[in-house]
Amino acid sequence: MAAFVLLSCDVRIGVAGDFRIGLNEVAIGLTVPWFGIAVARHRLARPYFDRCTVTGALLDPEEAVRAGFLDRLVAAEELMPAALEIASELRQLKLDAHRATKMRIRAEVLDGVRDGIERIESPDREW
Repeated sequence: MAAFVLLSCDVRIGVAGDFRIGLNEVAIGLTVPWFGIAVARHRLARPYFDRCTVTGALLDPEEAVRAGFLDRLVAAEELMPAALEIASELRQLKLDAHRATKMRIRAEVLDGVRDGIERIESPDREW
């Protein structure tokens, strides 16, 4: 579930290192939830969307940037300065315009998330 939270963030900074990022639900025997599919479809590059959701592939940080899990990578010691820089840039945005624009570009994914929640709450509904 952590990757779905990551994919929901406005700006995603990763640390270069020996680790992997992905949607491992299928690999551990879980079906990817509908809301997760909507979020992943919105943020991941098309070939990676299929690969990561269907196979549970885990990607190193460099490939995670290409896939769309992360926006950029920094060295561990650069993480806090990079995060503060991004936060400072985001503080300069006009919040009403930011919110309205984000709602427009994410309308489809939000509909998909709502649909996914409805599917969970209505287990007798046929899909």
